[in-house]
Amino acid sequence: MFSNVYTSMRLAYLGVALSLLSACGGSSNDDVDDINNAGKEKPPAEVKYDVTGVVEGLKAKYSTNELVNIDVNLLGDDKPLSSKDGWLVKYKLYQISSAGGEQLIDERGGMFDQQSQRWKISFSASESAMNVQLKLQAGCSVTSGLCADKAGSNKDKQWEQTFEYSVNAVVEHRVNITNTTEYSGATSLISLENGDLVALYNHGLSDTHSRVSISSDNGQSWVQTSSLNVETLGDFAIETGKLFEDKSGNLLAVGNCNESSLCILKSDSESLWSKVSEIDFSNYDSCDGGVDFPCSNARLVPGSLIQLKNGKYMLSYLFAPGANSAELDVYIRISDDLVNWSEEKRVAGNGFDRSESNVNAIALPDGRVLLSYTPFDSELITILISNDGENFETLQKLNTASIPRSVSLINHNGSTRLFYSADYGNFYSSSLGEAELFTKPQLIKEFDYSDIRTSDEPLVTDLIDGTLGVIYTKKLNEQHDVFFENLGAAREGVH
Repeated sequence: MFSNVYTSMRLAYLGVALSLLSACGGSSNDDVDDINNAGKEKPPAEVKYDVTGVVEGLKAKYSTNELVNIDVNLLGDDKPLSSKDGWLVKYKLYQISSAGGEQLIDERGGMFDQQSQRWKISFSASESAMNVQLKLQAGCSVTSGLCADKAGSNKDKQWEQTFEYSVNAVVEHRVNITNTTEYSGATSLISLENGDLVALYNHGLSDTHSRVSISSDNGQSWVQTSSLNVETLGDFAIETGKLFEDKSGNLLAVGNCNESSLCILKSDSESLWSKVSEIDFSNYDSCDGGVDFPCSNARLVPGSLIQLKNGKYMLSYLFAPGANSAELDVYIRISDDLVNWSEEKRVAGNGFDRSESNVNAIALPDGRVLLSYTPFDSELITILISNDGENFETLQKLNTASIPRSVSLINHNGSTRLFYSADYGNFYSSSLGEAELFTKPQLIKEFDYSDIRTSDEPLVTDLIDGTLGVIYTKKLNEQHDVFFENLGAAREGVH
């Protein structure tokens, strides 16, 4: 009996105690849960990043096998999101069919560049022509840490953007510019502002004269438009003519004319040229050469005609007086109007029976001028720089490991590139880097040596679609003809 009374009293006491606790705001079931979970971490509240992305470098059109380079500036709360914190940017490529369907053709991840704080994506365009959809996605690639905590439930896809571009076929094989039993030899190739290509070449062994052909379809076909013949212009541009388009859209040419002169010509129409000026060097001819060769003409090799930032023209060339034709040094002249030229100014060479070669000049986008030449019998290219196109200093002596030939300087896809051939047909490229020095030359094309008939070939220019084109002379089927070939993007290190 006492046991039952004791039990009843305990239950009554417990009921009163619970009632008092409840009335005083005491522990509820939630409080009991908190006590039971003491020392355990609470699940964090979901706080998402405000993720944004800016895509740079993507073009609307590419050529087959051209390198596609894209930068993605991925930000979370206005701060770079890097791989170190678990983030990943990846891309998917889809081929778009004519019916509008899509087929996945590639899927890969990008690389985060610590220096630029950008994601780098690089891949080759397709091998065949097609329309492509590019889908860029960014998300968290880890399951724990800051990235996973702030990414929220949909961590794999925090940012997405879709683009479309086309891949166009390039001319992969050589195209005839000439097709004749007469000998032909390439001398110059340029790309005009309107996208047309203009080639200058010699034609014929007897009564040699220069011809001009134009392509309006990126080199796939060529039409001869004019002829520079000896009857009206003297021996113009025999193996030496160079083309140039000035800021006003005038198509100009410089080359040897007569026996001891350089001539500047202007294209008046698609088929007619006129002589603007003639620089006479006959006073440097020598008639002290002895019985066998009583007289010697001055040696002249035109280099480049460019326009400076102040509107003046600069002509570079190699010159040696008739008394010693082995002293080919580098000279320049300046003109306001292409008619009146300053006195010559020697900018390179030592004048001691050592002929320099391969003189070229180019105006940089900021107005400065680069001038390159090859010192006598050396395995390097000397590059000079000038702020005004008149006063030069040495920028760099680029080691080429073998004697360079057919040196070219062009502005291509936002960078300044130098090209040359060496080693029996190998074609090399170097780019002006951020430190304003040219990078180590890289092989970009291996020509069959039989393709290159002279030391001045191949000749290279940039095309309107961002690829590169070259012309060269090749002996084929008992003919010496000039051919065009598209090299694609011709990126350094890939051939």
